[in-house]
Amino acid sequence: MLYGKIINVNAQTQTAQVEQDLNKRVFEFSFDIWGDEVSDLKKGEEVEFLVESKVVVKAHLKPKPVDPDQIPVTKPSRVCIEEFFARENEILSKYKDYVSGHLTLDFLRMRRFLLTAYNDLCAMDSNIENEVLKKLKYEIAYLSKEFEAYHKKTQYTVMYAFETIFLVRQVEFNKTARHIEEIQSSLANAQAQTNVLSASLQDAEKQFARREDKGSREYLEAEKELKGMRKRYVDLLNFIGNQKDALVNENARLKRFKEEHFEAFSSVYTPMTDEIKKRFITLLDTKAYDFDSTLWSRAKYSQNVKNFFRNSRIEGSFSSKTFLRYFLRGLDKSKLSNRSKELFDLLKYLENINRKNLLIVRATAVNVSKYKQVIEKIDSSLSITTDSDPLNALKSLRANPQDIIVIDEKIGNVSAFGFIKTYKEMPEAKPNVVFLVVVPQLPPAEIVSKGKQMNVEFIPEQNMDMLYDAVRMAL
Repeated sequence: MLYGKIINVNAQTQTAQVEQDLNKRVFEFSFDIWGDEVSDLKKGEEVEFLVESKVVVKAHLKPKPVDPDQIPVTKPSRVCIEEFFARENEILSKYKDYVSGHLTLDFLRMRRFLLTAYNDLCAMDSNIENEVLKKLKYEIAYLSKEFEAYHKKTQYTVMYAFETIFLVRQVEFNKTARHIEEIQSSLANAQAQTNVLSASLQDAEKQFARREDKGSREYLEAEKELKGMRKRYVDLLNFIGNQKDALVNENARLKRFKEEHFEAFSSVYTPMTDEIKKRFITLLDTKAYDFDSTLWSRAKYSQNVKNFFRNSRIEGSFSSKTFLRYFLRGLDKSKLSNRSKELFDLLKYLENINRKNLLIVRATAVNVSKYKQVIEKIDSSLSITTDSDPLNALKSLRANPQDIIVIDEKIGNVSAFGFIKTYKEMPEAKPNVVFLVVVPQLPPAEIVSKGKQMNVEFIPEQNMDMLYDAVRMAL
């Protein structure tokens, strides 16, 4: 084992440098091989380290001279905390790759309504429910339960966590605490004996002082017994004094141990709990997005759901946003419960995050205006832009990506399919854009089928109902 001092600590690169005492040689090492708390890794600290093939493979603080009054640490703070949150970290680690770059939906806001929508839609058409939805529903319920359990574990103060996570795992600390209890018990017992003996001794002193048979055998025996009582009394007083001193000393050791280790515990515990909470919520948000999008991607193809929307005169996309708006439209805003107010806030949230962009590219201003009026009735939150020049529209798409593009089959020398091909080759092209191509009449079935595979739908020029349905399905 080599000895040296830390001369540099770089939190950004998670590395440190140690200078060997013997020859002033400098070694660099990663925080990963540090054997103590990262908070202890400071410039100027004396350390022990092991080098293999010119690489530091182990490093930790150089043991300081043992203070007989100092309580040793059994487990460092980080180890105690990681043990306490082992279940949560194990669950979250399984979803690490799944969460990365995934779309999200605010689960904590959505959880009640998601289940309501699920039950209502499946009641309309049992075929909507499939194994994928069942699995997502189970996962969300399971993860939500685990998150609630985690929330209960972390709702207490940091001091309470310090006591129940760190201190309970410190063997010598708890031995000392038990020793204090033993001292207090023996002290109470000795105090009780002293009280009884004090009264007995006072009576014996009085009785002995009244004796007139000095020098007699009985007098000498009584004197001997009295001296014994006096000695026991003095011994008890000495014992009580020693126990009180021991109690003060042991309590001071406990107090010093807590003060020395609380900050290190807090510096690990607070960031870790915040990070676990953030990861849990992100995971639930991604699952909520998958559940919601999968539910509506199936529901919008259900004839029963389509009939319900039509019969209930529900305008808008097949989505939780539209369904919630329908659910709330009959409520009197002046007589809302707190839960209903929360649902109106939820609607605002859904309207903001689900705002989609639609571009209309048609040859004449009249046709543009006609289509725009129909589409605006489908979803008032749609952001609609228009253009009569397909080449200009392609340029604008670089800066303003769209979710749906409605375009004539041919405008001048530009065909819709040429437009689509050029767009998809653009680096800025948004994936999964739906193209609605306006045609004089529907092409043959094989072309319609081929178009669907490319996210292309054909809309007959005068068929406003088909336009309405196609846009609604695309939202």
